[in-house]
Amino acid sequence: MSKIEKALKKAYEQKKKNLNLNSSGGQNYVEYESEVEVSKDEEKDSGFIPLDRDSQDKDKVYFEELVEKQIIYPGMESREITNAFRDLRTQLLQKSHNTNFTVLITSAIEGDDSCFVAINLAAAFSLDETKTSLVVDCELASPKVHEVLGLDVEFGVLDYLTDSAVDVSSIIYQVGIERLRIIPSGSQKSRRSEYFNTAKMKSLLTDLTDRYNNRYIFVSAPAVTKSADTKILAEMCDFIILVVPYGKISDSNLQAVYDDLPREKVVGSVFNNIPNI
Repeated sequence: MSKIEKALKKAYEQKKKNLNLNSSGGQNYVEYESEVEVSKDEEKDSGFIPLDRDSQDKDKVYFEELVEKQIIYPGMESREITNAFRDLRTQLLQKSHNTNFTVLITSAIEGDDSCFVAINLAAAFSLDETKTSLVVDCELASPKVHEVLGLDVEFGVLDYLTDSAVDVSSIIYQVGIERLRIIPSGSQKSRRSEYFNTAKMKSLLTDLTDRYNNRYIFVSAPAVTKSADTKILAEMCDFIILVVPYGKISDSNLQAVYDDLPREKVVGSVFNNIPNI
């Protein structure tokens, strides 16, 4: 039995630790491969209901929306879910020696969403009051981050890359979760991989990471097999997390996906759609 087969078998057997965090209603399991607040002028109001600790009614609505959107939050009923993402957070911080970093979250096959993992991992970092997180949606063909969060957005990363009049402050949005922000994919109709293969994109990721202490960037990218964008972004990011659908990819194809990525950057895998047994 190969290393990958063993990992998948272990994920399947650990069903009690499954994560119910994807849009299709399937279940996810996190399997590890161990090898300052944003300034106000950077925040665009999204319209998402913010947490108001002085209002129990608003708190109730707020948490109900998080449950509906399948986003982790403090005090949620399923501690396994929160703890799994916190454990992955710890792995990343140890790997980075507690310095700022950029993480690429991609999937092994087309149609397997990576945005839910990106959002929840970012949310796990934002649970720590000393850290801020930012999700950048780079899934150009089918952007989902702003839709999952129910946001009304105007500009995004593509607008910034193609229009000199659009600055960084115009593309960062509040999402109603403390210390968590997003950058949507953007409104440009022409979407080419060459947009990411530019010095401006690399400079953007570097600036977003370095501008504030304790800020962590999570890049939601298309499947490795679907888009050249992912390979381009993988070279720009510090770490990579791979979302693997259980039972939908052969061992040889999964090995090919791993071989197609900078293996030294792959710090973990998220197995999802694990069936109940």
